[in-house]
Formats: sequence, C-alpha cells, structure tokens
Amino acid sequence: MQRTALALAIIFGVALGSARAQSNPQFIAFQGVSKGALYKPDSGPMPHVGVLVMHRTANFLNHRACTELSRRGFLLLCMNTRYENNEAMVDFEKLPLDVKAGVDLLRRQPGITKVVLFAHSGGGPLMSFYQAVAESGPSYCKGPNKLTECGDDLTGLAPADGILFVDAHPGNAINTLRSWLSMWSLETSQARSELHLAQLTIPALVIQATADSGVFPSDADTIYAQIAAPDKTRLDIKGEHYFRDRPGGRDEVASAIADWIAPRRG
Repeated sequence: MQRTALALAIIFGVALGSARAQSNPQFIAFQGVSKGALYKPDSGPMPHVGVLVMHRTANFLNHRACTELSRRGFLLLCMNTRYENNEAMVDFEKLPLDVKAGVDLLRRQPGITKVVLFAHSGGGPLMSFYQAVAESGPSYCKGPNKLTECGDDLTGLAPADGILFVDAHPGNAINTLRSWLSMWSLETSQARSELHLAQLTIPALVIQATADSGVFPSDADTIYAQIAAPDKTRLDIKGEHYFRDRPGGRDEVASAIADWIAPRRG
C-alpha cells in the first residue's frame, strides 16, 4: 500500500509539476486491477467532450495528452489496463472490458455528451478493436477463422463518438505463446488495426509524426485508407514518436486535435 501511494505521488507529482495551473487529476481504481486518472479543466465552462487515453500495457496515467487536452477544455480519463507492464500475460480479447470501464465512466460525468478514443502508439489496435466490437457486436470477433475468440462479456459495449490515431502502430508484437495466440496469430489476430478499421463509422483523425523511426508514413496511410467512416482526416506533424524533439511540438498536436474536435462537439 505504501509503495502504491508513493508511486502515485510520483506519477501525479510529475504531471502536476508540468501543468499545475490547469490540472488536478483524480485517481480512480476500477473494479479489478485497472486504474485511471481523471483530469478536469480548472476553469472555464463544463466540458461536454470526454477523451479516453489508453495503451494495452504502458502506463498512460500521466500521458502528455492528459494535461494538454484538459487545458483546452476537455475532460480526460487516462487509464492503465489490467496488463500494465505485463506484455507476457496480455489476453487481447479481454482488453475491451477495460476500455468499456473508461467509456462508461466518462458517459456518467455531468455534462459529457461525446466520448472520443485517443489511440497513441500501441493504443491503435486496442481502441480500433474496442470500437469495432462496440459497433458490430461480439460476433465480429468470433468464428472458425479465429485462433482465439472473444466472449459474450463483450456484449453491449458503448460505441465512442470519435477516434484519434496519434502516431499509432498498426499492430502489436509479443514473444510468448499465450500472447502470440491472442496478438500475433497471423491473419486472425485481433491486435491488428487493419482488421477493425473497416467497421469504424465514427469520425476519425489520423496524425503521423514525420520523424518517427518506428511508425512510418505508410502505416498512417494504411490506417487512413482502411477507415470506413466518411468523416476522416489525415495530418502530418513534424516530430518523433512523442513530439518531444522540438519546442511547441506537443502543443501543435494538442491544438490540432482540439480544432478537429470543435466542429464535431454536437
């Protein structure tokens, strides 16, 4: 317990140290082992758009989007899944349950009318998979062509209203048999965005970091081309994977996202 408290103090201390004037995150423990941090704007009108930031295993509690977008008037929920820092145990078909917990919490917040999924890096396959099942039902991820199938516990997922692919990976890699079956079973893996993009009918924004050495323009081209939604936008922004290599890079990304969401707030 003391270690957990210390870790959270460090996490939130880092986040607040860079954005103390505009963010005061609230720690949220979800049922099970997933957890999140809720970032509310400190001033201005009540947010009407909630944004969910997640990765299949990385710690996103203090992702830079949490502070940058809450500073621009959005409600941010930054979450870690049940497989935080544990690639070897990932069961990809269970991950949508953690996304569901986040989407449902945002929907319950006063004033929230829209929920947007933020898919950065390895969050791309996770968020596209969630939305595909939410739109098409669990039968979408079942069948004789799947080495691993999702369960009926994915029935009734609430669809999001928009999705952001920010320098997102098109697929996930892992090196254990358990996770290989779930994440790298060739054409049957649920951990490949391209399998899910044709199911997406919600507005989508695809941002490519032009100096990334691991996510390439062709990846963004593929994601953009395969999204079924007619309302989709593709942007190139100078920077490496986290947009840290030049002053103002992260600010440019956040402003581009805010500008894209603005006419779609409803």
